[in-house]
Amino acid sequence: MDWQSLLIGSFIGLVVGLIIAWLYWRGKLEQARTTEAQLRKQIADAQDDFKILRGQLAEQKQQLAQLSATRGVSADPQGDTRGVASPPAAETFAATAAATHQSPVKTQPDQATKPSQTAIPDDDLATQLANIDSLSGELAKTGADIDALRSQLLAANRSESLRSLLEKREQDLMACTAENEYLSGALSNADLNIAMLDSQLTEFRRGYQVVVNTLAAELARAVVDLEMTQEKLSDATVQKKALVVQITALETAADARYSEGDPVEDEDLAVIEGIGPKIMALLNDGGIVTFEQLADSEITDLKALLNEAGSPYQMANPDSWPRQARLAAKRDWAGLQALKEELVGGVRKPDEAEGDISTNSGIA
Repeated sequence: MDWQSLLIGSFIGLVVGLIIAWLYWRGKLEQARTTEAQLRKQIADAQDDFKILRGQLAEQKQQLAQLSATRGVSADPQGDTRGVASPPAAETFAATAAATHQSPVKTQPDQATKPSQTAIPDDDLATQLANIDSLSGELAKTGADIDALRSQLLAANRSESLRSLLEKREQDLMACTAENEYLSGALSNADLNIAMLDSQLTEFRRGYQVVVNTLAAELARAVVDLEMTQEKLSDATVQKKALVVQITALETAADARYSEGDPVEDEDLAVIEGIGPKIMALLNDGGIVTFEQLADSEITDLKALLNEAGSPYQMANPDSWPRQARLAAKRDWAGLQALKEELVGGVRKPDEAEGDISTNSGIA
């Protein structure tokens, strides 16, 4: 994916940049450490040279002082051998020698001075003064070199901050590397999850398509069944209307047939579900010729009558006959028809076995 490639490229660039920066600052640090070691060695050497020059300068000053003291000794005018140095003369001679850096002018010894008195040559004094000046210049130069080396050392000490920065960069690089490894692992896991989800999505689509096809087939069958049911319902509606018309006609005929004053012998017991022409003839022979008589009859008496007639009649079930006859006696033809729709051969529809027997008996 694009965002995955972009993420990987960004982290690779960051890691490469950090590695380059780490190598650069590491080289700088090594160079700074080398420079610092060299400067420290130069400072140590300069300090040793400075100590040597300071010692030499102290010796030269001491020799100069001795020479000045010896130069300023004079003999006593009365011939006293103990000479006393004249401080003004000695100081003037030293100042003059230091200012001119040349040999002082020789003064004629006082006539009162004894010939045995030893004089210090002016050339030696000038040489000592020149040596002192040279050592002073070298000392000043060495001091300047020491100051420069100290400045360089201070600059080198700044490498410690670079060292800290480099360590921090190394820590950042390690953290980025660890984070990169973690993100790489997370990216790999995400790729695996995506592949697994793609596989699951493919399987789901296949299963979904199978379910859709199955539901479509079932829906088509349901539509066909619905159409057939609607057709049956239409046929049943037509049949119901025809039955209503027949029932109405039967009610009208029955009312006209069984009006008051009509003889009761003409009642048709065959309208009772489960009673056929043969069973009607048997009932008539038994003295049951009206609906009222059949309604008042006991079921046990009806069964006994059927049993006496033989095995073909024994299969009939007269349990619902009195109830049907009661409705017919009341001229409740609609109620009778509704009850008959619940019966098969005089028996309720759930009891299929007895219904088949009763149907057969009614046909007989």
